[in-house]
Amino acid sequence: MLADRIGIPQLREMAGRSERVVADIELSELQRIADLLSRESADGSYRLRIEAQFADHGRGYPELECHVSGRLPLDCQRCLGLLDWNIDLDFRLAIVQSDAELDTVTDRFDAIVADEHGFSLADAVSDEVLGSLPLAPVHADSNRCVTDSEYIRAKLVATPAEHEPEQVNRPFADLDVLVKQGKQAGDTDSN
Repeated sequence: MLADRIGIPQLREMAGRSERVVADIELSELQRIADLLSRESADGSYRLRIEAQFADHGRGYPELECHVSGRLPLDCQRCLGLLDWNIDLDFRLAIVQSDAELDTVTDRFDAIVADEHGFSLADAVSDEVLGSLPLAPVHADSNRCVTDSEYIRAKLVATPAEHEPEQVNRPFADLDVLVKQGKQAGDTDSN
């Protein structure tokens, strides 16, 4: 049901029957969300619970009330460690058939226009989840980031051996010599 596109006639029938759809969906099935997930979460244990209620309140369009819950394994943008981001999201949508019908939607609903192939519940859920995420998710407790940061440095960055001197890159160290040579060369050219 989530992967399928639902046509407007079907949506009207579902709304007329007040049909309820409950599904647990693996994050890998929601491609736009899957692209944001931490590489450390490859075990596939993360899922979203979707509870969707279709309704028809006599307004001329199908309505959807949806609750999405679960966890997203993201990368903390402060320490790059794994961050379990909790999702607990409610949204309501009016599903219309054309842009002209958007004017009939009341202010209490967000509206979505079904395309020629219909409406995708998975796409609507993806849109709402992505819209609820911060631009740069970070651990709420910055002390946790220090621990994760140290772990990442120890695991990913090779530390130089104690007996080897550390090499420092100083790209402008000899710049003054080059500038003096350039001035001297300029002085000889002017004669």
